[in-house]
Amino acid sequence: MARKAAPESHHLRPLRADDAAAVLRVFETSPGMDRQGEVRDLEAASAYVNLLSSGPEHRGWAIAGDDDALIGLVAIDVDESNRSGAVTYWMGEPDRGRGLTRRAVATIADWALSEDGLDLDRLDLEHVAGDRHAGNVARAAGFLQEGTLRERLLAPDGGREDVLIYGRLADDPLPIVARLVMRPA
Repeated sequence: MARKAAPESHHLRPLRADDAAAVLRVFETSPGMDRQGEVRDLEAASAYVNLLSSGPEHRGWAIAGDDDALIGLVAIDVDESNRSGAVTYWMGEPDRGRGLTRRAVATIADWALSEDGLDLDRLDLEHVAGDRHAGNVARAAGFLQEGTLRERLLAPDGGREDVLIYGRLADDPLPIVARLVMRPA
């Protein structure tokens, strides 16, 4: 008799005010989070969560495990007048490298570009050129690289870093990656 696959324990859910402590923990324990904002205490973490769940222009989704605790995040900054949005994401250190981020970004992008979601026409995603993992996430989630913003960001060493920009359109082919379940609030 064939063994039944275990049910998926990771899922997406809307960001909540009580996620602030988990956000702070990720910022304190995961390298590379300085590009995601300045979160150094619980007050700043609460402000960060409030910003990403503050209404129609900001949509934040927690990547959560079976205990429903936030381990990562995908957010969309919506530009309603242009029917577009910018995707940002991050994953806490212990859960990096497991394919959850690409699955989460693909799921949220599908939703944002669908009539049942935000009904956007376009999504943008940017990352520092030297971060090959971020490029892997973007491509796996169906984004196509469109260009380079030369010397866009100031690097930690005082130099400049290029940023790669990707786009995904509502009528682009769907990526071949497993999706996560989206749970309501």
